[in-house]
Amino acid sequence: AEAELRLEVPGRSAQLGVRTAEDAVDGERARSDQVYVGATQDVLDGRVQLRAGAEAAFGARDDAPDFPNRARVGADWRLTPDYRLFVDYEHADGVAGSSGGLWRAGVRAEPWAGGQLESALNAQATENGSRLYSSLGVTQGW
Repeated sequence: AEAELRLEVPGRSAQLGVRTAEDAVDGERARSDQVYVGATQDVLDGRVQLRAGAEAAFGARDDAPDFPNRARVGADWRLTPDYRLFVDYEHADGVAGSSGGLWRAGVRAEPWAGGQLESALNAQATENGSRLYSSLGVTQGW
């Protein structure tokens, strides 16, 4: 379950929300209750968008591994109306003291209404070491 308040005005946005998420971990139910905040700000005549966000558990419910405490910052540089370069950094503190950082840099394209293509290079540091990998994704919204 999730509830969110969002404010959007030209050139900026803000959001505040709460969620409850449940996963099955080793046959046991794991639950996380979180509050989250986020904001965006356009700069340089709308060619660059800066963003930041955070998610944190409240109460004693922070067991779901897919919903760790995390903080994110990023920027998009609009090359054309349909193509953007982006860079993101995320730091997460997970269950059982695990933590790590993730850098992403790549290109996002919106070649048709509701469609998005994304290609990125990712560098991730975890408790098990670091890795470098690429990703490619396609989404369609209606």
